[in-house]
Amino acid sequence: PVHTAGQLARIEFLELRRNGGTMRHAKQIICCFIVVVFSLGNHGGLAQTLTPIHIGVSTNSATWFPLYVAWKKGLFREQGLELLPVYMQARTSLAALASKQIGYITQTGSSLTAIARGLPARLVMVFTDKTHHVLVVKPEITSPGQLRGRVVAISQPGGTVHRELLMILDKFKIDPNEVRTASLGDARTSLAGLKAGNVDAAMLMTPLEIYLEKDGFRPLVYLKDILEFPLLGIIVNTDLLREKPDQVKKVLAGALKGIAFTKSRRDEVVPLLKDFIGLENLEMAQKAYDRLRDIWPDSGLPTERGLKNVVSMAEVPAG
Repeated sequence: PVHTAGQLARIEFLELRRNGGTMRHAKQIICCFIVVVFSLGNHGGLAQTLTPIHIGVSTNSATWFPLYVAWKKGLFREQGLELLPVYMQARTSLAALASKQIGYITQTGSSLTAIARGLPARLVMVFTDKTHHVLVVKPEITSPGQLRGRVVAISQPGGTVHRELLMILDKFKIDPNEVRTASLGDARTSLAGLKAGNVDAAMLMTPLEIYLEKDGFRPLVYLKDILEFPLLGIIVNTDLLREKPDQVKKVLAGALKGIAFTKSRRDEVVPLLKDFIGLENLEMAQKAYDRLRDIWPDSGLPTERGLKNVVSMAEVPAG
């Protein structure tokens, strides 16, 4: 179905309101965040017995690539841990975290909303402080203003991608009611719709735009250039954080080493990126790496602006 972006702004938006203002929750999250991350000690050295760590992850996405690098390069083993990623949908991972079937998950947006509603968990670091999403357009569209009267493919009404599109329109002072949207499901379906001419633009994620550039399609706006938004991180059950703080510190130490390794050893990690997100060749992987590198924060900390953006995106009024 095709709607105006303005109409969809009133459909199915998440709320972070609970017992008063949303920014109070954002500030609480920031405080817990800083206390945990900056209490990291030096836990180097290989343990004789590795502790298994199950962590819920989404499908292979560039956002958690540094975690994959840390896993593949043995950086968690240096902490005495055996990382065991478990592929889970966001809703499933939240339920598993709440019931303590799993100690750690990575989906940030849904987790922050659930935490604000009472989920006993804390966000303790982020893998990205910016999003890897990108607005890709037909060759004849050369400026954001030319989106007026056009159809843009999104995943679903009220989802993160749709809200990011609204932020793009706001940034370039475009009335959302002047832009129509088509809900096409996942990014690859949107890519196919753009390539087939069914839509004029599509909200995609790096590296998908690289496949389209050879056919003349152009990345018009990279969200990372206009928006700070912590898309993925490590969320831990509060009981585990209280009962096994040393374990949590070791998980964070391994993850932070993964970010540092990823950002400092381009030639070594590009082949891993190629395999991880299924790119055709190393040249594509090099292009993808160069476009992604600055979304991974050295410190693992989000900015306050980024957390405010999470809140504001969830506060778009339903009407």
